[in-house]
Amino acid sequence: MTTIYTGPAHTVLPTSASAPTLTPTLSQSLAQASALSGLTSVNPSGNGNNSQTSWYEALAAAWGSVLNNQANNIATLSNTIGAGSNDPASITNLTAQTLEFSFDATSASTSITESGDGLKQLGQK
Repeated sequence: MTTIYTGPAHTVLPTSASAPTLTPTLSQSLAQASALSGLTSVNPSGNGNNSQTSWYEALAAAWGSVLNNQANNIATLSNTIGAGSNDPASITNLTAQTLEFSFDATSASTSITESGDGLKQLGQK
């Protein structure tokens, strides 16, 4: 059984007039999934509930974790702007985070679909 370490390395996302938000980087989250092989123990949510999953499920869970973190960042920035901090830097940061979420969502969909298609083709042989 392999356990992937979800260590302290994080990206600091600045928010206007508040403490920085720590989130795992995209490469850290995806490294968890790509390092897995066969049945392994993975905990992408960090909640302490390890379960047996395949690498394909781990990939989907890692992408879900990335998208959840990015959505939380967007919600936080949106709330900050809604509370009156609507300076150009905050709005630009929100726009950038939203575009990153869109890119991540497209990448997640593509990687999961293509991996699934590959597994399907292997199963048919």
